[in-house]
Amino acid sequence: MKDKNPIVTPDAQDSPALVYTSVQRKLHWWVVVLLLVQWLASDGMVAAMALQAKQQSPGAIVFLGSTLHLFSGLAVFCLVLVRIGLRCTPENRRRRQNAARQPVWVLSLAGVTQVLMYVVLVLMPLTGMLAYFFSSDFGVTAHSYLGRGLLALVLLHVLGALFHRLVRKDGIWERMVRISL
Repeated sequence: MKDKNPIVTPDAQDSPALVYTSVQRKLHWWVVVLLLVQWLASDGMVAAMALQAKQQSPGAIVFLGSTLHLFSGLAVFCLVLVRIGLRCTPENRRRRQNAARQPVWVLSLAGVTQVLMYVVLVLMPLTGMLAYFFSSDFGVTAHSYLGRGLLALVLLHVLGALFHRLVRKDGIWERMVRISL
């Protein structure tokens, strides 16, 4: 009889590999902080682009908001590229292969969500630069849709983390968060 909910099991000897490195955790939380800055400063960027279209100069507050948005976006782009590079190392592939006991559907949903999040986090700064530096309508539209998609993915990611912490109680939460709920 075939199991309807197959489980991926780790080797017992690899249990220390179930924890993210401190570098991976720091990169994760820096990206979170920078995304919050992005969100808070997005009105400044919208205002700056509207003024730019009218060939007007922004005031100090708009300039600060747009500058924060621009540079935090570039920082997110760089940090995400580093995170992707770290995920591609043999050591990290082994960590992912030896994830705690998880149903295949959980691993699949997490994998798809993470890949989409990385794709969006790479494309957002690129479309933002296209919009800002080249006054591209395509860049503006793509950046806007990607932002909405990122919000949905972040919500799914947070819900997944809470699912692991509160429902499954399987230690996945503790891999990234070093505090208790």
